[in-house]
Amino acid sequence: MSHVRTRGTLLGTQRGLEELAAAAEAHARGPGVSVIHTLAAGNCRLTVDDVNDAVSTLSELANSTAATNGARRHARAVRNRLASLRRVAPLIVAAT
Repeated sequence: MSHVRTRGTLLGTQRGLEELAAAAEAHARGPGVSVIHTLAAGNCRLTVDDVNDAVSTLSELANSTAATNGARRHARAVRNRLASLRRVAPLIVAAT
């Protein structure tokens, strides 16, 4: 199982991020959904705008009453990790 990291910060497993992207597709809107799919690929470079879009979409998912509790918790965790890194974007994301 591949772990997705950026700047030494673990964002999650590729599988977990794929599940998060699917939940975002179902319960959120905006360009952040495609950014989360990109994260799940485990090989990308994110600009500040990309990170902001993902944080916004993850916030929407975390607050969605239609999403499962697990998806909402996961969205909060990844959102918080990305938010803490947005000041140092661009970010190189890699699966290890």
